[in-house]
Amino acid sequence: MIEININVELGPKTVQLIGALLGGSSNCHCHCAGDAPVEEPAPAQEAIDITEDMPDFEGKEITDADLRQIVKETKDRVGAKPIRDIFAEMGFSSSVECPAERRSELVERLKNLK
Repeated sequence: MIEININVELGPKTVQLIGALLGGSSNCHCHCAGDAPVEEPAPAQEAIDITEDMPDFEGKEITDADLRQIVKETKDRVGAKPIRDIFAEMGFSSSVECPAERRSELVERLKNLK
């Protein structure tokens, strides 16, 4: 027999909602009887420099998923036009069209956009 346990942590508001929906049932084994206090979300903090958080792909294969994530983060930071300009300069219209041997160049150029 194989037994698999999965634990899922929910935010306090979700826990409170589930507790209310279940009516504080004592049959619940997920601690959702509504006893968790509802906390207000923390105030928004200053934008961080995502280029520090971008992974370093030096010598590693950069996948389509990696590129899509980096493009999304860059677009959130600087908008779409500078990204489209880089794509045009490099000779393609989307990140997944970028050949493997030029992907590190693309990543570096996206990181350097201000």
